[in-house]
Amino acid sequence: MNSPPALPIRSLRDEPPAHLIHVLETFQHPALTGLGLTAHKGEWALLARTTGPTRIPELEAVAAGAWVEYEIEDDRIPVARPAYPARNE
Repeated sequence: MNSPPALPIRSLRDEPPAHLIHVLETFQHPALTGLGLTAHKGEWALLARTTGPTRIPELEAVAAGAWVEYEIEDDRIPVARPAYPARNE
């Protein structure tokens, strides 16, 4: 079975672009609970955590062409439970 040739993906530069750092430090929106950096197809991208399933067009506009990945913030606190309660583990 032959695999299709792998497509080359550009690697991230060592430092994120200055305009993305500026967006991280200054952008605010009521639906935004957190903003960070991630990668998308080998390029720097913004990771926006939101209060619900929503896009923020203002963020996409100031991202200047960079990809914006959205993630809904979970309001539930994770609970640690034993993996094997019968063995007290």
